[in-house]
Amino acid sequence: MRAKMQHPGEFYAFLGLDHTDYWLTGAKNPETLAAQVRRMLDAGGDGFKLIEGKPTTMKYLPLHADDPYFDGFFAECERLGVPILWHVADPEEFWDPLKTPSWALSRGWGYGPGDVPKESLYAHVENVLASHPRLKVIFAHFYFLSADLRRAARFLDEHPSVGMDLAPGVEMLHNLSAAPDKAREFFLDYDDRIFFGTDLSDGYTPREAAARSGIVTRFLETQDVYTVPQQADFLLGSPQDGEIRGVCLPEQTLAKIERENFQNLAGINPRKPDESLMSAMLLELDEKARLLQEAE
Repeated sequence: MRAKMQHPGEFYAFLGLDHTDYWLTGAKNPETLAAQVRRMLDAGGDGFKLIEGKPTTMKYLPLHADDPYFDGFFAECERLGVPILWHVADPEEFWDPLKTPSWALSRGWGYGPGDVPKESLYAHVENVLASHPRLKVIFAHFYFLSADLRRAARFLDEHPSVGMDLAPGVEMLHNLSAAPDKAREFFLDYDDRIFFGTDLSDGYTPREAAARSGIVTRFLETQDVYTVPQQADFLLGSPQDGEIRGVCLPEQTLAKIERENFQNLAGINPRKPDESLMSAMLLELDEKARLLQEAE
């Protein structure tokens, strides 16, 4: 939100949900999250980002996406046409201890019998979309279906208001590179449902950021065969992990994936921030953080 205020018209902001009331009281009033939708839009948010769907998040927010607690949120987003960027599940190898990369294990991203199965997470999403069929959703990291393009196509066909983004998980690019001709065909068939993504955060150096975004643009724009560059961040793995094969998409398809699809979803221009309302919300969050610390 500070970036939106300092650079008017240049930044979109997809905001997160505040679950403090649930953590403090266990209350599940659907109107609580619906009211957050309206207030965050008034403050200048352009949409919402949900991490509620990643198995690690469910350890401290143990509620399925189709729990009635979330229904007010999804209903209000559907009613107002508010876009959602939603992280659901994780790479399939994270549920196999023999295949989970060491960097993922070190961050607690290896799952076992005590964690929610990947297919259960998908089932919860199906229930949400059945109840809210006009919900506008971008599923992050290609919805972790890059190893099964038939299933990805079926999912997009069944849910015409959703799409997938290309933020790596480098496993996505390795999976797509296993059959680049089929991957290219998929991208051409669904070029209005795919969104550019990088998964950058403010912790990256400019060099790491360029490497992370560059492996995606190179995949989309060239026929190069390449590996993850040495200067990339550790979450992209070692250059020895495998080759990436570009799909060299045509200019009109690149324009859709890299720019136009997002603009069609979130608007040509970002919403203007309301500095006074955002300041008030931040002060409230600061107080809620204090209450949560006391509750611990």
